[in-house]
Amino acid sequence: MRGVSGVGFGVRMRRNADMLHRAHLMARALRARVDEDLELGFHTAATAGAELLGLPVSDLSVGSPADFFLVRGECLAQVVVDVPTRELVVRGGRVVARDGELVSG
Repeated sequence: MRGVSGVGFGVRMRRNADMLHRAHLMARALRARVDEDLELGFHTAATAGAELLGLPVSDLSVGSPADFFLVRGECLAQVVVDVPTRELVVRGGRVVARDGELVSG
């Protein structure tokens, strides 16, 4: 029975490095229903891994590596539930995707 031991789930997860999607899956698995719980799911996916490994957490402060994405949503909780297409993805200060598609170059 594939997936009973969690092996199948782990394999599927490795195919998708989208941390917003992982925040969505985590919130869904934990049955998060209120904004605070959904926001916690986002922050866990966005920063907890870096903190655990002792890596710098990316934010919008001066000197940060400029890694961020832009999405449409009324609030963070809605973004975790809806997982909208990233309108813009910036990595290291360079635009790498627009409207969910990689930018060539």
